[in-house]
Amino acid sequence: MNCKIIVMEVYHQMEIKHEHRVFYVGENANEALAKMTYSVAGESSIIADHTELSDELRGQGVGQKLLEHLVEFAHENNDTIIPLFPFVKAEMYKGPEKYKDVRR
Repeated sequence: MNCKIIVMEVYHQMEIKHEHRVFYVGENANEALAKMTYSVAGESSIIADHTELSDELRGQGVGQKLLEHLVEFAHENNDTIIPLFPFVKAEMYKGPEKYKDVRR
């Protein structure tokens, strides 16, 4: 139990970074503790195509935080999100009102 509390505290100090079509937590995108990737689909859509979390970050809300950053990015760029990856699709359809303006 102490281990989970420590991991949670460390997570809150981590920064979600964005580069080369990847939102991630960690030193770099290649060795990320958590990441969400996307690809470009046309001029105004992005495809959320992969999410990956290390075991120690599972269940801590990190996937949702990565999705929040992707949604913010979509808003800033007037893009819609095609939720290809099952986690992203499930999250976006769980809260349809929250994502209706970016979900395609």
